[in-house]
Amino acid sequence: MLLEIDPTVDYAFKRLFGSEGTTSLLIDLLGALVSEPPVREITLLNPFTEKEFEDDKQAVFDVRARDQSGRRFAVEMQRFVPWFFPKRVLFNWGSAFTQQMLQGDYHATLRPTVVVCILTQKLIEDDDYYHVFRMVDTKRNLLFSKDAEIQTIELSKFRATIEQVETPIERWCYFLKYAAELDPAALPKQLQTPAIIRATEVLMRIQESERDRQAYLTRRMSEADIATREYMSKHAHEIGLAEGRIEKIHLAQRYLKQPLTDKETLERMTLNELSALADQLERQVLPPSEVP
Repeated sequence: MLLEIDPTVDYAFKRLFGSEGTTSLLIDLLGALVSEPPVREITLLNPFTEKEFEDDKQAVFDVRARDQSGRRFAVEMQRFVPWFFPKRVLFNWGSAFTQQMLQGDYHATLRPTVVVCILTQKLIEDDDYYHVFRMVDTKRNLLFSKDAEIQTIELSKFRATIEQVETPIERWCYFLKYAAELDPAALPKQLQTPAIIRATEVLMRIQESERDRQAYLTRRMSEADIATREYMSKHAHEIGLAEGRIEKIHLAQRYLKQPLTDKETLERMTLNELSALADQLERQVLPPSEVP
């Protein structure tokens, strides 16, 4: 039986990495991304609760944590990457860094802050799926401060086959990208680590619990609505042109007393195909001297 639960849906992601009972998974994930000092213990700063989900269906389900050295982490799963995403990441890093300082504290107490963005869409125009950004003098390659770090993982650019998976980060990328298609009873040997097996069990519980599965599906549908709105906003001009071509095609077909091509068929055509069909029908309707 396949898992059928996508861990990139933020509800499932927060259950995996932001719950009190699964901190070992977050330790393993961060251990794959940072080395010195190694992450041995984690304290969640915003642990997942069902009430968080029920009270705010639009909540951003990031994971904020502190390790044994005081270093701060903000881990975010993002399925849709708007054009202003880098600005939001910088804002989130700044918030996580400055929120450490309480009344009476001083700047020397601030600890390094690492933001990890796991994305299902492309952010950077290259072929590398994993990037680590720091504040450096690009001319001399000098590090300004070790306290600022932003990491991005673009799952859409992760193309390793299961046979090619070797490193911890590759294991997590493969799991996050393909978990819904995995059979828990027949995990590939490359994924048979304590952390991945535990993560699989968490997703199985979501699938098997009526309440958890409904919460997961609700969140997934909400994400689909957001994606639709973003697509409509981004492509409003093209959508308007396509609707205009469809109206023109139907008008010409009515004039020629032809059967109307159903709208669903026309909506599957590209804008160029619609324009070509509209022009063809227009030539049949208008006298040759009036054809543009």
